[in-house]
Amino acid sequence: MTCPVIKKVTCPNCGTEGDFIIYSTINVTLHPKLQERMESGELFIWKCPKCGNKYFCNYPFLYHDMEKGIMQSLSVDVSEEGLKELGLSGIIELD
Repeated sequence: MTCPVIKKVTCPNCGTEGDFIIYSTINVTLHPKLQERMESGELFIWKCPKCGNKYFCNYPFLYHDMEKGIMQSLSVDVSEEGLKELGLSGIIELD
């Protein structure tokens, strides 16, 4: 089961609020595209609709791969170097 939830995010740069979809559970067997988006980092990036700054949104999620028999709780850490490489302005912590 994959569980998307819409969260309100506020841009640290300009204060604009926007929607961001988080996944409390990601089942990569049933939704393999989410595996690709997770590996590329796209699943965690939010772009402010006003100023255009991009942020890494950090949140915990349950990763489930039924084929490999893996189910574990994860959150992704990004270094300052990683942020720069991805062209991101910072990190937004979500619950």
